[in-house]
Amino acid sequence: MLKTFKYRAFFRAQICYNINMTALEKQKIASFLDMAKDLVATGYHGESKNYQFKDDDINDPAPPPPPPKASVQKIENLDVLVIGEELTQEAETLLDNMLKAIDLYRNKNCIFETNIDTTQIAVLKPRFILVLGEAAALRYLETEAPIKFLREKFTDYKINDFVIPLIVTYHPNAIIENNELKRPAWEDLKLLRSRLD
Repeated sequence: MLKTFKYRAFFRAQICYNINMTALEKQKIASFLDMAKDLVATGYHGESKNYQFKDDDINDPAPPPPPPKASVQKIENLDVLVIGEELTQEAETLLDNMLKAIDLYRNKNCIFETNIDTTQIAVLKPRFILVLGEAAALRYLETEAPIKFLREKFTDYKINDFVIPLIVTYHPNAIIENNELKRPAWEDLKLLRSRLD
């Protein structure tokens, strides 16, 4: 019985604060919940109660708050910003090894981000951007071209009044699934390394 009361109180609270409902609609739902509670508790329908609900402003509901902007770790003299989809644990290890091979170390002279906007990139001011995989390339280069046509070259990524050289390569998740992608990815990393010196 206590559990029934808790559920009824919970649903009544939801009704009170639910947007886009009239007071009459809320009253009907509350009456139904009271009847259900009475039937479960005693087997009989008790006397209906009259709650003091208010109409919601249906024509002008309050807009939802904007989602909080993800913060990024600021590193002085950031060499490379690496952007790509989420990594599996095995792919994370592979990425670290790939970066170490060209003297890049996460949270030291490069960082990895899965979701970063141009404002955050402008704050970081990396010397280079390394984009991993077609999904990230689509987002940051605004192209649906296959990755094989995007790699092995630098593209100018423009933010306000400055330009950051951007290079695309295969995502570590894809490399784990297809070992033949390891060599072309290594060629892309060597090209990046040649510009880092």
